Amino acid sequence: MDLKIFTAHTVRVVGGLLSILSLLVLLSACEAVGGQPGSGATGQQGAPTGLNVVLHADKFEFTSAGQFCQTLFTAEVVVGAHGTARWNTPDGKLPAGITTSQAVIKNNLRIYTPVTFSRLAPFVDHRHVSTKEFVTIGGQVGNDRYQVDEDPDLAGAGRHFLVVLAPSTPQTGGNTEEALVVGWAYPVDAQGVVTLQQAGDPNEPGSGPLQPAITIPLAALKQQLASCK
Repeated sequence: MDLKIFTAHTVRVVGGLLSILSLLVLLSACEAVGGQPGSGATGQQGAPTGLNVVLHADKFEFTSAGQFCQTLFTAEVVVGAHGTARWNTPDGKLPAGITTSQAVIKNNLRIYTPVTFSRLAPFVDHRHVSTKEFVTIGGQVGNDRYQVDEDPDLAGAGRHFLVVLAPSTPQTGGNTEEALVVGWAYPVDAQGVVTLQQAGDPNEPGSGPLQPAITIPLAALKQQLASCK
């Protein structure tokens, strides 16, 4: 079954640090975007169709250097490669009893895709344990797909970003800081300038004056974040 659910990503301060809270908002406007059978069902050709979960998230956006001081981990990175996607379960598989998109959301299940970096230069680092893995939210496992439209996938090796990472959400036990999720990613251009917000209409799809892009040189950002408490 294809299902589009509207969610809200909010940010709170926990012990002085920003932490992502993914709060599911089951609105009456939830929109089904397809009519495929659920996981385990078969279509007319006899092949499993799987689940296709697409979520919409309204997220906090960083617009100034000082806001990064309260993050768990902010770093300049160059994307190396992506690993094999998996569900956030102990064995990386979708539990047998989960057969609908609604059940995926209700049980806080998601697909993570590991990512490695050919360059990683921390600007803000409040981690308490070493990180074993970096992951992005979304991907495909077998016939099942999971996507959050506002979460970065860091597609394309060699791309240059400023990323903000947050603890992952394993289903059972473990230290959530051992695997960090890329919650935000801001592109860095060839001149070393970070774009925090693209130019555009802040009132889209309504009317309003065009808002200029918010940019900051990477070197200046690094210097400012060096004084973070």
